[in-house]
Amino acid sequence: MKVLYDYIGFAPRISGVSRYLCEIISNMPNDINYEIALKQSDNLYLQDMKIIDNIDIPQLTSDNYIPFNFPLKKKVYGALQRFLPTFPSPNNINRQYSIEKIKSGNFDLFHHTRFNEYFLPYIGKKPFVFTIHDMNHEIFNYRKVDQHAKKILSEKATHIIAISQNTKEDLMRIYGVPDKKVTVIHHGGPKKIDFNKEKIIKSPYLLYVGKRNGYKNFIQTLKDFSEFIKKYSQFKFVCTGGAFSKEETQIINELKLKDYVIQMFVTEAELANLYHNAWAFVYPSLYEGFGLPILEAYTYQCPILLNKKSCFPEIAGDAAIYFDSQPNTSNLTQKLIELYHYSETQRLQLIEKGTEQLKQYNWKKTAQQTANVYQKIL
Repeated sequence: MKVLYDYIGFAPRISGVSRYLCEIISNMPNDINYEIALKQSDNLYLQDMKIIDNIDIPQLTSDNYIPFNFPLKKKVYGALQRFLPTFPSPNNINRQYSIEKIKSGNFDLFHHTRFNEYFLPYIGKKPFVFTIHDMNHEIFNYRKVDQHAKKILSEKATHIIAISQNTKEDLMRIYGVPDKKVTVIHHGGPKKIDFNKEKIIKSPYLLYVGKRNGYKNFIQTLKDFSEFIKKYSQFKFVCTGGAFSKEETQIINELKLKDYVIQMFVTEAELANLYHNAWAFVYPSLYEGFGLPILEAYTYQCPILLNKKSCFPEIAGDAAIYFDSQPNTSNLTQKLIELYHYSETQRLQLIEKGTEQLKQYNWKKTAQQTANVYQKIL
Protein backbone atom coordinates (compact mmCIF):
# COMPACT_ATOMS: atom_id res chain seq x y z
CA MET A 1 0.00 0.00 0.00
CA LYS A 2 1.20 3.50 -0.78
CA VAL A 3 -0.05 6.48 1.21
CA LEU A 4 0.39 10.06 0.01
CA TYR A 5 0.58 12.82 2.65
CA ASP A 6 0.25 16.41 1.56
CA TYR A 7 2.38 19.37 2.63
CA ILE A 8 0.25 21.50 4.96
CA GLY A 9 0.91 19.76 8.26
CA PHE A 10 4.68 19.89 7.67
CA ALA A 11 4.86 23.58 6.74
CA PRO A 12 5.58 25.10 10.20
CA ARG A 13 9.08 24.88 11.62
CA ILE A 14 7.60 23.24 14.71
CA SER A 15 4.03 22.26 15.60
CA GLY A 16 2.05 19.57 17.36
CA VAL A 17 0.51 18.42 14.08
CA SER A 18 3.87 17.97 12.36
CA ARG A 19 5.19 16.08 15.37
CA TYR A 20 2.18 13.74 15.24
CA LEU A 21 2.65 13.15 11.50
CA CYS A 22 6.36 12.49 11.77
CA GLU A 23 5.84 10.08 14.67
CA ILE A 24 3.21 7.98 12.89
CA ILE A 25 5.17 7.93 9.61
CA SER A 26 8.44 6.92 11.28
CA ASN A 27 6.67 4.15 13.22
CA MET A 28 4.55 2.74 10.38
CA PRO A 29 4.71 -1.04 9.74
CA ASN A 30 6.91 -2.11 6.85
CA ASP A 31 4.06 -2.90 4.49
CA ILE A 32 3.02 0.77 4.37
CA ASN A 33 4.94 2.83 1.82
CA TYR A 34 4.56 6.58 1.91
CA GLU A 35 5.35 9.78 0.05
CA ILE A 36 5.10 13.34 1.31
CA ALA A 37 4.14 15.94 -1.29
CA LEU A 38 6.58 18.54 0.00
CA LYS A 39 9.33 20.52 -1.70
CA GLN A 40 10.34 23.13 0.87
CA SER A 41 10.25 23.00 4.67
CA ASP A 42 12.43 23.77 7.66
CA ASN A 43 10.36 21.55 9.97
CA LEU A 44 12.52 20.34 12.83
CA TYR A 45 10.77 16.96 13.23
CA LEU A 46 11.31 16.11 9.57
CA GLN A 47 14.99 16.91 10.01
CA ASP A 48 15.47 15.13 13.35
CA MET A 49 13.70 11.94 12.26
CA LYS A 50 15.26 12.02 8.77
CA ILE A 51 11.93 11.32 7.11
CA ILE A 52 12.62 13.10 3.81
CA ASP A 53 15.97 13.24 2.02
CA ASN A 54 17.14 16.37 0.20
CA ILE A 55 14.29 18.63 1.20
CA ASP A 56 14.90 22.30 0.39
CA ILE A 57 14.95 24.98 3.08
CA PRO A 58 12.44 27.76 2.27
CA GLN A 59 14.11 30.61 0.39
CA LEU A 60 11.42 33.29 0.09
CA THR A 61 9.92 34.03 3.50
CA SER A 62 7.80 36.79 4.99
CA ASP A 63 11.01 38.23 6.47
CA ASN A 64 13.22 38.34 3.37
CA TYR A 65 10.94 38.67 0.32
CA ILE A 66 11.74 42.39 0.40
CA PRO A 67 15.12 43.40 1.90
CA PHE A 68 13.68 46.07 4.19
CA ASN A 69 10.97 46.30 6.84
CA PHE A 70 7.75 48.26 6.67
CA PRO A 71 4.40 48.18 8.46
CA LEU A 72 2.17 45.26 7.43
CA LYS A 73 5.09 43.48 5.73
CA LYS A 74 3.87 40.03 6.81
CA LYS A 75 0.28 40.78 5.76
CA VAL A 76 1.41 41.89 2.31
CA TYR A 77 3.39 38.65 1.98
CA GLY A 78 0.31 36.67 2.98
CA ALA A 79 -1.83 38.50 0.41
CA LEU A 80 0.75 37.93 -2.35
CA GLN A 81 0.89 34.18 -1.80
CA ARG A 82 -2.87 33.92 -1.43
CA PHE A 83 -3.92 35.92 -4.50
CA LEU A 84 -0.92 35.37 -6.77
CA PRO A 85 -0.42 31.59 -7.32
CA THR A 86 2.85 32.17 -9.19
CA PHE A 87 4.39 34.04 -6.23
CA PRO A 88 7.25 31.68 -5.24
CA SER A 89 6.46 31.34 -1.54
CA PRO A 90 7.02 27.91 0.06
CA ASN A 91 3.26 27.52 0.46
CA ASN A 92 2.60 28.09 -3.24
CA ILE A 93 5.49 25.86 -4.33
CA ASN A 94 4.38 23.07 -1.99
CA ARG A 95 0.73 23.36 -2.96
CA GLN A 96 1.46 23.10 -6.65
CA TYR A 97 3.73 20.12 -6.04
CA SER A 98 1.05 18.46 -3.93
CA ILE A 99 -1.57 18.99 -6.64
CA GLU A 100 0.77 17.41 -9.21
CA LYS A 101 1.26 14.36 -6.98
CA ILE A 102 -2.47 14.00 -6.38
CA LYS A 103 -3.28 14.34 -10.09
CA SER A 104 -0.69 11.66 -10.94
CA GLY A 105 -2.75 9.10 -9.00
CA ASN A 106 0.40 7.21 -8.00
CA PHE A 107 -0.90 6.24 -4.56
CA ASP A 108 -3.59 4.07 -2.99
CA LEU A 109 -4.81 6.41 -0.28
CA PHE A 110 -4.43 10.12 0.50
CA HIS A 111 -3.93 11.39 4.05
CA HIS A 112 -4.72 15.11 4.17
CA THR A 113 -2.68 16.69 6.95
CA ARG A 114 -4.78 19.70 8.05
CA PHE A 115 -8.14 21.03 6.81
CA ASN A 116 -8.06 22.74 3.44
CA GLU A 117 -10.22 22.00 0.40
CA TYR A 118 -7.57 22.71 -2.25
CA PHE A 119 -7.16 19.02 -3.24
CA LEU A 120 -10.84 18.11 -3.73
CA PRO A 121 -10.97 18.98 -7.48
CA TYR A 122 -8.03 16.62 -8.12
CA ILE A 123 -8.61 13.63 -5.84
CA GLY A 124 -11.13 11.87 -8.11
CA LYS A 125 -12.30 8.56 -6.66
CA LYS A 126 -9.21 7.98 -4.55
CA PRO A 127 -10.08 7.44 -0.85
CA PHE A 128 -8.83 10.03 1.61
CA VAL A 129 -8.64 10.39 5.37
CA PHE A 130 -7.74 13.27 7.62
CA THR A 131 -7.10 13.68 11.32
CA ILE A 132 -9.17 15.89 13.63
CA HIS A 133 -6.90 17.15 16.40
CA ASP A 134 -9.50 19.27 18.17
CA MET A 135 -12.72 21.24 17.67
CA ASN A 136 -11.46 24.51 19.18
CA HIS A 137 -12.50 26.62 16.19
CA GLU A 138 -16.06 25.44 16.42
CA ILE A 139 -16.43 25.48 20.20
CA PHE A 140 -14.92 28.94 20.62
CA ASN A 141 -16.19 30.21 17.24
CA TYR A 142 -13.09 31.58 15.54
CA ARG A 143 -11.35 31.07 12.20
CA LYS A 144 -14.52 30.65 10.15
CA VAL A 145 -12.51 29.61 7.07
CA ASP A 146 -11.11 26.60 8.94
CA GLN A 147 -14.55 25.70 10.27
CA HIS A 148 -15.99 25.77 6.74
CA ALA A 149 -13.20 23.56 5.37
CA LYS A 150 -13.44 21.09 8.25
CA LYS A 151 -17.19 20.73 7.74
CA ILE A 152 -16.84 20.02 4.01
CA LEU A 153 -13.96 17.59 4.51
CA SER A 154 -15.89 15.78 7.24
CA GLU A 155 -18.69 15.18 4.75
CA LYS A 156 -16.46 14.07 1.86
CA ALA A 157 -13.72 12.09 3.65
CA THR A 158 -13.71 8.32 3.35
CA HIS A 159 -12.80 8.09 7.02
CA ILE A 160 -11.72 10.39 9.87
CA ILE A 161 -9.23 9.84 12.67
CA ALA A 162 -9.91 11.63 15.98
CA ILE A 163 -7.16 11.82 18.60
CA SER A 164 -9.55 11.38 21.55
CA GLN A 165 -13.03 10.09 22.23
CA ASN A 166 -13.97 13.58 23.40
CA THR A 167 -12.89 15.05 20.06
CA LYS A 168 -14.88 12.37 18.21
CA GLU A 169 -18.00 13.16 20.20
CA ASP A 170 -17.61 16.89 19.52
CA LEU A 171 -17.19 16.18 15.79
CA MET A 172 -20.29 13.98 15.73
CA ARG A 173 -22.34 16.51 17.71
CA ILE A 174 -21.31 19.62 15.77
CA TYR A 175 -21.16 18.27 12.21
CA GLY A 176 -23.38 15.22 12.47
CA VAL A 177 -20.66 12.80 11.35
CA PRO A 178 -21.79 9.18 11.84
CA ASP A 179 -20.08 7.12 14.54
CA LYS A 180 -18.80 4.46 12.12
CA LYS A 181 -16.96 7.06 10.05
CA VAL A 182 -14.62 8.08 12.90
CA THR A 183 -11.88 6.04 14.60
CA VAL A 184 -10.28 7.22 17.84
CA ILE A 185 -6.50 6.81 17.90
CA HIS A 186 -4.61 8.33 20.82
CA HIS A 187 -1.19 9.92 20.52
CA GLY A 188 1.94 8.17 21.72
CA GLY A 189 4.04 9.36 24.60
CA PRO A 190 7.20 11.48 24.30
CA LYS A 191 10.68 10.01 24.24
CA LYS A 192 12.51 10.63 27.48
CA ILE A 193 15.64 12.65 26.85
CA ASP A 194 18.82 13.03 28.88
CA PHE A 195 19.05 16.25 30.85
CA ASN A 196 20.98 17.86 33.66
CA LYS A 197 18.93 17.21 36.82
CA GLU A 198 20.37 20.17 38.75
CA LYS A 199 17.52 22.53 39.56
CA ILE A 200 17.15 25.52 37.25
CA ILE A 201 14.70 27.12 39.69
CA LYS A 202 15.76 26.70 43.32
CA SER A 203 12.40 27.56 44.93
CA PRO A 204 9.46 25.14 44.82
CA TYR A 205 7.35 26.02 41.80
CA LEU A 206 4.17 25.33 39.90
CA LEU A 207 4.82 24.73 36.19
CA TYR A 208 2.71 25.98 33.27
CA VAL A 209 3.62 24.96 29.69
CA GLY A 210 2.56 26.35 26.32
CA LYS A 211 0.27 29.05 24.99
CA ARG A 212 -1.81 31.18 27.33
CA ASN A 213 -4.45 32.81 25.12
CA GLY A 214 -8.23 32.76 25.60
CA TYR A 215 -9.50 29.25 26.31
CA LYS A 216 -6.20 28.31 27.97
CA ASN A 217 -7.69 29.96 31.10
CA PHE A 218 -4.36 31.42 32.19
CA ILE A 219 -5.67 34.64 33.75
CA GLN A 220 -7.91 32.76 36.17
CA THR A 221 -4.95 30.55 37.09
CA LEU A 222 -2.90 33.63 37.96
CA LYS A 223 -5.70 34.69 40.30
CA ASP A 224 -5.81 31.25 41.88
CA PHE A 225 -2.05 31.22 42.37
CA SER A 226 -2.15 34.68 43.94
CA GLU A 227 -4.55 33.32 46.58
CA PHE A 228 -2.34 30.27 47.17
CA ILE A 229 0.84 32.25 47.87
CA LYS A 230 -0.88 34.42 50.46
CA LYS A 231 -0.36 31.42 52.71
CA TYR A 232 2.52 29.64 50.94
CA SER A 233 4.79 32.43 49.79
CA GLN A 234 7.80 30.19 49.10
CA PHE A 235 6.31 29.08 45.75
CA LYS A 236 6.97 30.46 42.27
CA PHE A 237 4.88 30.08 39.11
CA VAL A 238 7.09 29.16 36.12
CA CYS A 239 5.64 29.65 32.63
CA THR A 240 7.35 28.44 29.48
CA GLY A 241 6.40 29.86 26.10
CA GLY A 242 6.17 33.38 24.69
CA ALA A 243 6.78 36.62 26.57
CA PHE A 244 3.93 37.95 28.66
CA SER A 245 1.47 40.20 26.85
CA LYS A 246 0.63 43.71 28.06
CA GLU A 247 -2.62 42.39 29.55
CA GLU A 248 -0.84 39.56 31.35
CA THR A 249 1.86 41.90 32.67
CA GLN A 250 -0.79 44.31 33.92
CA ILE A 251 -2.69 41.56 35.74
CA ILE A 252 0.54 40.15 37.22
CA ASN A 253 1.30 43.60 38.58
CA GLU A 254 -2.25 44.12 39.87
CA LEU A 255 -2.12 40.79 41.69
CA LYS A 256 1.33 41.68 43.08
CA LEU A 257 2.88 38.62 41.47
CA LYS A 258 5.86 40.28 39.83
CA ASP A 259 8.30 38.54 42.19
CA TYR A 260 6.53 35.19 41.96
CA VAL A 261 5.88 34.59 38.26
CA ILE A 262 8.75 33.60 35.94
CA GLN A 263 8.54 33.42 32.13
CA MET A 264 11.15 31.31 30.35
CA PHE A 265 12.09 30.34 26.80
CA VAL A 266 13.46 26.81 27.13
CA THR A 267 15.14 24.04 25.18
CA GLU A 268 13.75 20.48 25.30
CA ALA A 269 16.38 19.54 27.89
CA GLU A 270 15.51 22.57 30.03
CA LEU A 271 11.80 21.73 29.78
CA ALA A 272 12.53 18.18 30.93
CA ASN A 273 14.43 19.64 33.88
CA LEU A 274 11.51 21.91 34.75
CA TYR A 275 9.02 19.03 34.67
CA HIS A 276 11.31 16.77 36.73
CA ASN A 277 11.91 19.35 39.45
CA ALA A 278 8.48 20.99 39.57
CA TRP A 279 6.35 20.76 42.68
CA ALA A 280 3.48 20.18 40.23
CA PHE A 281 2.38 20.81 36.66
CA VAL A 282 -0.94 22.63 36.15
CA TYR A 283 -3.10 22.44 33.01
CA PRO A 284 -6.09 24.81 33.41
CA SER A 285 -7.25 24.84 29.76
CA LEU A 286 -10.99 24.89 29.08
CA TYR A 287 -10.58 22.62 26.06
CA GLU A 288 -7.93 20.47 24.37
CA GLY A 289 -8.07 17.79 21.71
CA PHE A 290 -5.62 15.56 23.58
CA GLY A 291 -3.15 17.33 25.88
CA LEU A 292 0.38 16.11 25.14
CA PRO A 293 1.89 18.03 28.10
CA ILE A 294 0.08 15.56 30.36
CA LEU A 295 2.23 12.76 28.95
CA GLU A 296 5.34 14.95 29.15
CA ALA A 297 4.71 15.51 32.85
CA TYR A 298 4.24 11.76 33.41
CA THR A 299 7.49 11.07 31.55
CA TYR A 300 9.47 13.17 34.04
CA GLN A 301 7.62 12.02 37.18
CA CYS A 302 5.82 15.30 37.77
CA PRO A 303 2.52 15.38 39.71
CA ILE A 304 -0.25 17.05 37.71
CA LEU A 305 -3.36 19.11 38.36
CA LEU A 306 -5.89 19.13 35.53
CA ASN A 307 -8.99 21.15 34.84
CA LYS A 308 -11.84 18.64 34.71
CA LYS A 309 -12.74 19.60 31.13
CA SER A 310 -12.90 18.06 27.64
CA CYS A 311 -10.53 15.12 27.11
CA PHE A 312 -8.47 15.44 30.30
CA PRO A 313 -10.21 12.70 32.36
CA GLU A 314 -10.07 10.42 29.28
CA ILE A 315 -6.32 10.86 28.87
CA ALA A 316 -5.21 11.03 32.51
CA GLY A 317 -7.66 8.66 34.20
CA ASP A 318 -7.08 8.69 37.96
CA ALA A 319 -3.45 9.79 37.59
CA ALA A 320 -4.14 13.46 38.33
CA ILE A 321 -5.68 15.85 40.80
CA TYR A 322 -8.71 17.44 39.15
CA PHE A 323 -10.05 20.93 39.76
CA ASP A 324 -12.96 22.88 38.29
CA SER A 325 -11.99 26.20 36.76
CA GLN A 326 -13.35 28.73 34.32
CA PRO A 327 -13.14 32.54 34.22
CA ASN A 328 -14.30 34.03 37.53
CA THR A 329 -14.93 30.72 39.28
CA SER A 330 -12.36 28.13 40.30
CA ASN A 331 -11.40 25.75 43.10
CA LEU A 332 -7.77 25.39 41.99
CA THR A 333 -6.48 27.19 45.09
CA GLN A 334 -8.21 24.62 47.29
CA LYS A 335 -6.68 21.75 45.28
CA LEU A 336 -3.20 23.30 45.51
CA ILE A 337 -3.60 23.45 49.28
CA GLU A 338 -4.69 19.81 49.32
CA LEU A 339 -1.58 18.81 47.36
CA TYR A 340 0.57 20.83 49.75
CA HIS A 341 -0.70 18.66 52.61
CA TYR A 342 -0.04 15.37 50.79
CA SER A 343 2.29 13.03 52.63
CA GLU A 344 5.39 11.84 50.81
CA THR A 345 3.66 8.48 50.30
CA GLN A 346 0.59 10.13 48.74
CA ARG A 347 2.78 12.19 46.45
CA LEU A 348 4.76 9.14 45.31
CA GLN A 349 1.51 7.23 44.70
CA LEU A 350 0.27 10.04 42.44
CA ILE A 351 3.54 9.98 40.49
CA GLU A 352 3.39 6.17 40.17
CA LYS A 353 -0.15 6.39 38.78
CA GLY A 354 1.18 8.76 36.12
CA THR A 355 3.97 6.34 35.22
CA GLU A 356 1.41 3.54 34.81
CA GLN A 357 -0.98 5.71 32.81
CA LEU A 358 1.83 6.67 30.43
CA LYS A 359 2.24 3.00 29.39
CA GLN A 360 -1.04 3.23 27.45
CA TYR A 361 0.45 5.73 24.99
CA ASN A 362 2.92 4.43 22.44
CA TRP A 363 3.70 5.75 18.95
CA LYS A 364 4.19 2.23 17.55
CA LYS A 365 0.66 1.46 18.71
CA THR A 366 -0.63 4.74 17.26
CA ALA A 367 1.03 4.04 13.89
CA GLN A 368 -0.26 0.46 13.78
CA GLN A 369 -3.82 1.58 14.53
CA THR A 370 -3.52 4.22 11.80
CA ALA A 371 -2.28 1.55 9.36
CA ASN A 372 -5.28 -0.57 10.35
CA VAL A 373 -7.58 2.29 9.33
CA TYR A 374 -5.80 2.55 5.97
CA GLN A 375 -6.14 -1.19 5.38
CA LYS A 376 -9.79 -1.21 6.40
CA ILE A 377 -10.57 1.53 3.87
CA LEU A 378 -8.85 -0.31 1.03
